[in-house]
Amino acid sequence: MTYNQITKRLLSWYDSHDRRMPWRGETDPYKIWISEIMLQQTQVTTVRDYYLRWIKRFPTIQSVAEASIDDVLKQWEGLGYYSRARNFHASCQILDNQGSTVPKGMEEFQKLKGVGPYIAAAVQSIAFNFVDMFRPLVDQSDIVSSVRQQSTDHTTYTSGTNDTYAH
Repeated sequence: MTYNQITKRLLSWYDSHDRRMPWRGETDPYKIWISEIMLQQTQVTTVRDYYLRWIKRFPTIQSVAEASIDDVLKQWEGLGYYSRARNFHASCQILDNQGSTVPKGMEEFQKLKGVGPYIAAAVQSIAFNFVDMFRPLVDQSDIVSSVRQQSTDHTTYTSGTNDTYAH
């Protein structure tokens, strides 16, 4: 199974199982970023209400930067992994001093605390439509899992990067 075949199957599945989420269709890089941070290690159903409350309280990078860490942590309460909130607050403070915008480009964005390759690729590809960044969003365990779930024979998947996965 090729990368394109897997992509087609995933998009087909998505079209028939799509759930309405308040961050879907969002174009503001800040809102995309906070949704991705919240979605790390947290169930989607939990994040939905937290995201809406967060955006109401902190609609911009500047509003997060100007808030006290105690206020930020209070809004985060219940999501767990509080280092995500502390890192996000610190990063918003840095960005507030630089114009309050999410950097365009992986390298610059990843310099911020708590922004690793996955978050950077997700935010950059969604917010700035950097299509070439979609590939890193599917990690190898996702590929192997997908091949196993959708294959009834001994299909082999070639990633295009000389990596081969067999069911």
